[in-house]
Amino acid sequence: MSESNRIAPQLAAEFARLNPEQRQAVETLDGPVLVVAGPGTGKTQLLALRAANILAQRDVGPRNLLCLTYTDAGAEAMRRRLARFIGPQAFEVTVSTFHGFASALRSRYPEHFSRGALDTLITDLQAARLTNTLLKGLPVSGPLFQMSFNGVHGALAATRDFITRLKRSGLGDEQFSAIIQQNLSCMDYLLEKTGLLSLVSLPLNTGSFAERSQRLDELGELIASLPALVPRELSRPLSATPGIYQPFVVYLAEQFASSELYDSDTR
Repeated sequence: MSESNRIAPQLAAEFARLNPEQRQAVETLDGPVLVVAGPGTGKTQLLALRAANILAQRDVGPRNLLCLTYTDAGAEAMRRRLARFIGPQAFEVTVSTFHGFASALRSRYPEHFSRGALDTLITDLQAARLTNTLLKGLPVSGPLFQMSFNGVHGALAATRDFITRLKRSGLGDEQFSAIIQQNLSCMDYLLEKTGLLSLVSLPLNTGSFAERSQRLDELGELIASLPALVPRELSRPLSATPGIYQPFVVYLAEQFASSELYDSDTR
């Protein structure tokens, strides 16, 4: 990083805490940078430092910068970090959510949008009500059917969380459809070609301790072997992006191995 006199001591101290990969992202002043990391790993901090470094090293003003994130909370966190790094100039930087920025552009340049002001962004409450109505309209035989309590479908929170994670995953329609089909084909295979159904149907609270232990051992051994037993097309990942999904049979094996019901390290 250039030892420019424009770098404030506080920024220099923050730069010194970066690991080599983070430092590379912050020092890249021109062009796009892709940072792939899990939650809580400092992505917001990294973006704020890169914005501050661009302002320090390039002849641009804060109004030339655009910082986008997914949530209002993320945008607020970004603004606070920028204010700490560059002071009042942070309030001249455009910091927004993707949806908020797109909505502002549409309002500012309606002539470039065919539907113009006919469309409005729904609020979180409206989105929740719409999802709740759709879920409650599902047939009783559907896999998402659950009883409602005080008018709220039992799967509302989980469904909205799943939709949010799916939108953030970057998966396209065809890729997501392929994952669904892989999961369904895998479950059909497990039910038809393995003894999984007969083992999970056995009651775990009957018989002696030795008999229950034996059933759990058999179940654990079978589930652990499933990723190697099923056809390759049912166990191979269909997305290379880490943290997005796991093939169903791999997820099943990992979840069962880490559950309290079966712990191979302590039994």
